[in-house]
Amino acid sequence: MASSRGPRPRLRTKIDRNSPLPFYVQLKSALEQHIERGGWRPGDRIPGEEELCRMFEVSRTVVRQALNEMAYAGLLARQKGRGTFVAQPKLSSRGLVQSLDGFYKDMADRGMRVVNQVLEQAMLPAEPRLARYLQLEALAPVI
Repeated sequence: MASSRGPRPRLRTKIDRNSPLPFYVQLKSALEQHIERGGWRPGDRIPGEEELCRMFEVSRTVVRQALNEMAYAGLLARQKGRGTFVAQPKLSSRGLVQSLDGFYKDMADRGMRVVNQVLEQAMLPAEPRLARYLQLEALAPVI
């Protein structure tokens, strides 16, 4: 199915039977790459276990192990009686941001609505530990 973003990439369905990597690891890698390249998008239903078995010429045990690991990692969401779906991406702290401008832009780029709101503001005397950290006199006023 083509979208406004262009045609979706094809799913690589070859398992290297001579590779030392277990079949489920190769299958998991192929499915992850397909998701990363936009072949399936968040919310898309992926082929069922039987179809994946036929496509990759592997056993149901191999397919289940790959899908279970991907679900555990948060890449897939399995729904009993409905199928397996590409999960919505989770926000990660990896390389989060280094400034408020970066945070705002990063979240806006992810489609999030960003709001700044002061919840409380008060001037209080700095506790000794905080005063030392800020290199202030003990009980100096801080906001």
